[in-house]
Amino acid sequence: MRNLLVLLGLGAMLLPAQTKPLLTPKDYGQFETLGQMHLSPDGKWVAYAVIRSSRDNELRITDAAGASTKA
Repeated sequence: MRNLLVLLGLGAMLLPAQTKPLLTPKDYGQFETLGQMHLSPDGKWVAYAVIRSSRDNELRITDAAGASTKA
């Protein structure tokens, strides 16, 4: 039984590891960070910036209930 476990362990070490896909410059533009957020005086709307490394940034305005977003 012990020999079988040793063989299984060696077999697992010989299997090739899974490779992760490489990032390309095209992928970098998909990274997003949130910029400043502002709440409207009546508290019903939230405005925030979405900043992308591709510089395709946008300002999103969302109702505080989360029912709709305007980009």
